Amino acid sequence: MSKWEKLKAWFTDKMSRLRAYFVHTKQRLQAWYKELTTAKKVALFLAIFMVVSASAAGATVFWYYNKVSDLGRMFPELDWSGGEFGEGGPGVDEVFDGRTLNILLMGFDRTASRDA
Repeated sequence: MSKWEKLKAWFTDKMSRLRAYFVHTKQRLQAWYKELTTAKKVALFLAIFMVVSASAAGATVFWYYNKVSDLGRMFPELDWSGGEFGEGGPGVDEVFDGRTLNILLMGFDRTASRDA
């Protein structure tokens, strides 16, 4: 028996054992699920749904935070060699030109001189 035949026999044996394990586990889970009442099935579904939703929301927040926090990638045309924003890097006037509309402050930064 060659080395490759031995390896194939070993691999086939391991895969058949693994398949038998998964078949047995599937049968046990199906039997356990059949014993659950309707209320417990609904509670199980809601718990799984909440875990998946919380994980998706967390991943989305993490992705968005990493995207927004990297100012060098958001504004590649600026020279960031002086440091981050506010630490010797570019100032607000350099980052935002006069055409940028800041919706968050619209109306809250009014002064008497602007109203005249």
